[in-house]
Order: sequence, then structure tokens, then C-alpha cells
Amino acid sequence: MSSGEQSQVIDWETATARIDAVDAVEIRPRVSGHITEIHFAAGQIVHKGDVLFVIDRRWYKAELDRTTAEVAHAAAALENAQRISKRADELLKSHTISQEEADGRRSELAEAVAALKSAEAARDSAQLDYEQSEVRAPISGRISRAFLTEGNYASGVPGSNTLLTTIVSVDPVYTYATLDEAAYLRLLRLKTMGQLPLDQNGNLPIQMELTDEEGFPRTGYIESFDNRVTADTASITVRAVFPNTDGRLTPGLFARVRIPATAQHSALLISETAIGTDQGAEICARRRQR
Repeated sequence: MSSGEQSQVIDWETATARIDAVDAVEIRPRVSGHITEIHFAAGQIVHKGDVLFVIDRRWYKAELDRTTAEVAHAAAALENAQRISKRADELLKSHTISQEEADGRRSELAEAVAALKSAEAARDSAQLDYEQSEVRAPISGRISRAFLTEGNYASGVPGSNTLLTTIVSVDPVYTYATLDEAAYLRLLRLKTMGQLPLDQNGNLPIQMELTDEEGFPRTGYIESFDNRVTADTASITVRAVFPNTDGRLTPGLFARVRIPATAQHSALLISETAIGTDQGAEICARRRQR
């Protein structure tokens, strides 16, 4: 009976890894005011564009209405100035008015054009402020708790914006691990020789297990290596991408990963039972020999 068999195997390099989100965003308002509405529960999944907070909109709506009215007023003034300027050109041709008076009416037209543009800019700014009084999710992901509750004042002043909550993306996730210098050089050598065990997409596979898992059941791929080896530890950081369809890969968790350290090669695999030691049988045999 054969005690082993030939098989194609890969040697692995094992390391401790940390899980992190691909995208992480701090939610801060762009306008100031008291929070009037909160539209999420802590820990839920939100989608890009969802309204998260509402800051008292009444002041911003009033300013939008005022600037919109100013645009209408400036547009009417421009229309009137255009009529006057056109009439002045006709009168100038018939020598009814002087050149100086005609130039004055053209100047009034230019001022009316500028006034309309200024009014439109003020309206557009007020429109942005009104829209920003609804704080929306910039990405899809899992949201933290609301750091401020309804009724509290939130600052939208640049540089001192109030932190309202955070969002982290869920699927996929990054994992960060460190490889020692020797393992990194082996991978570079395999890459140069074209012997890296790449998957069908041309990526170098990596496997992972959480602290309550066995057998490295999760498979991802190496996305990048850092651009330098850390001198203090003679190691380099590796970033890998893993799918997170079950949502268990929470940012901040630690895990174990294994990375291919050799090309695929033939090896003799021997069952553990073939090399195990039966200590009880050995003791009995020694007693019989005595």
C-alpha cells in the first residue's frame, strides 16, 4: 500500500493582517444651523444620495427667495435698458440726440448686464446653501451613530465644521499585511521569471481567515505593494482586496492571510497517519522486551 502520492502544490507565506474599508468618509455640514431631522439609525446601510441630516432650512429658503426676486428685478431692468439703448441708437442716426447721450445709455445697458450677472451669482449661491442644508451620504456603506441629536447646533464654517457621523464602505474591503524582505524578494524573483501563480484575471491570489475561522476560506487578490521597505523592520506592506458579501469583514478586525511564496511544483504528499507515532504501542513493546 502506497504511503504517499505526487501532487502539484504551492508553498505559502503566512502573516497577520488588518481589515480596513476601501472608502471612509467623515460627514460634516457645509452650512450652519440647528439640526431639525435625522434620517438614519446607527449601524444601518445607507446609499449614496440618501438624506442623513436636515439643518433648519427656513433661513436658507428665505435667502433663496430674496435672491430669486433680485434676479427677476435685474432681468426687468436689463430688458428696459436694452430698449432704451436701441432707441438711443436710432435717435443718434437721425441726430436727435448727441453722441454723449447715446454713449450714456449704452453704459447703462452694460451696467444692467453686470447687475443681472451679480444677482444670478447670489441666487446660485443661495441655491447651493439651501441644497446643502440637507446633508446627504456621499458614498454607500455602513453608517455610524449620529454624534449630534436633533436641536443641536452644527457649524458649517470651513476648517471648523462639526463632525456629524462617519460612513465606511462595506464590499469589498482592503486588508493590510506585512511581508519580510526575504519573502518580498522571492515574489519579485517569481514575477521576473513569470512563475507567479496568478488567477484567471492576472492577479496574485491571497487567502484569509478570521480568528474564528479555519482553513483560510476567504480568497482575494493582492492589489498593491507599498513603495518602500521599512528599514526598522525590513518588511513591506501589502494591500489586498477581499469581497465582503456576508458583511463580516468589519474595518479594524485582525485576521491571518497567506500569500503564495513559490511557484506551483510537484511534491510527495504523505498522510499524517503514515508518520504518526503510537506511544502506547511503543511502551507495550518495551515492556515485553524486558
